[in-house]
Amino acid sequence: MGITYFIFVYLKKIRLILFFILFIFTCACTTVLKKPSASFFSFTYEGEKYRIRSISCEDIAIASNELVGKRVLAKDFDKDTIIDQVVLGDMDLPEAQKIYEYGLNILLSENKLQEVETKIQSFQLIGELYNIKIKTFRPGDSSIPFNQFLIFDKKDDSSPIIIFVDQNADGQLDKSLKGNFSTEEYQTLYSDAISQGLQNNKLVKVDNMILVREE
Repeated sequence: MGITYFIFVYLKKIRLILFFILFIFTCACTTVLKKPSASFFSFTYEGEKYRIRSISCEDIAIASNELVGKRVLAKDFDKDTIIDQVVLGDMDLPEAQKIYEYGLNILLSENKLQEVETKIQSFQLIGELYNIKIKTFRPGDSSIPFNQFLIFDKKDDSSPIIIFVDQNADGQLDKSLKGNFSTEEYQTLYSDAISQGLQNNKLVKVDNMILVREE
């Protein structure tokens, strides 16, 4: 009886040790799979040095392009050539976008620009003359979600002609990122798009924020 009990306990401990080793191995593999990799491109714009850092990772909260400079850190979360947020520094979005586009054009001329599929959730409306899209960005850090309101020419929807930012995702446009238009001119259109999105269950209201529903 005593020997049998000892063997049982001993085997049980072995199973626990094996399970623990397997658990560590699994976690290690998961970590390896999700470990981000980065590539860099340095350039000079108006006498200042900048670099574009492209981070690749299975975790979409980490994967992004970054514009890094002496006085700015800005992110293109979905790698669609549009700066989505200035994370550090006092540079505004349009200026960061201009510098980012300058660097990207150099990469394009050197045939080093690679297109990637975006994974950011969006809600789209098809119009007679224009297509409208609302994107919700959920940064991986402590930043709150924010929206982009994009307008595309019906004849060429490869790139938006007008972009606004709703910084707090509260349904109010805060600033223009692309196109020389005031937020007041397009607030009604944005509000109408939000109403349709909520009605079609494509947008959701959470804690006073209007967000694209995650699929």
